[in-house]
Amino acid sequence: YDSSSDLPDLGFNPSFEYVYKELSNIESFRHEMAYPLLDMAALKMFKFSKCDEKNCLIEAKSLYSEAQLYAKSFYAKNIAEMGLLVVNSYLYSKDKAIKRYRTNLFDKYQKQLASINDFRVHRKILFSLATSALITGDYDEGAGYLRLSKKHVFEKEILRYNKLCDELNIGNEKIASDSIGDTTEYHGTIKFVPWLISFGH
Repeated sequence: YDSSSDLPDLGFNPSFEYVYKELSNIESFRHEMAYPLLDMAALKMFKFSKCDEKNCLIEAKSLYSEAQLYAKSFYAKNIAEMGLLVVNSYLYSKDKAIKRYRTNLFDKYQKQLASINDFRVHRKILFSLATSALITGDYDEGAGYLRLSKKHVFEKEILRYNKLCDELNIGNEKIASDSIGDTTEYHGTIKFVPWLISFGH
């Protein structure tokens, strides 16, 4: 993730920071600034998944929070909210306010069910809620979210789903994974749920 080794020579460095800086100079595209911020936050979370450094969480929280200032699309708003939920779950795992925050996000999700046409959004929201519950030790709650996600889980995402099943002690809910093919760190991490935005979003 964030590797430029396979990119064609564009004559500039298309880093998230570069895109963010360029967008900040174009007043009419202010809402687009959310996207590189969300990707930079995801990159911090990938680093956290490897090193467990609290500083990565703090930096990701700052980026997700700033992205909320610009996010207008349904997708961007959900990425920022779910990112903050997971980051805050790590930072304040003993705080009961996290469970209330998670419950509020689930209630909001339920009210929007009919308007969400993309199965990946259902999966990512429910995976994020389950991940937060896992982090705070609310296993039964997390298992409930994960069971709801099952009908939206296909192909390589089965790996993340099955790992979450193991961690939440519901191995009997696992999906057969014989034909999911090659997977990457993106599909395997359960420390957070990557929501990636392309430059062409």
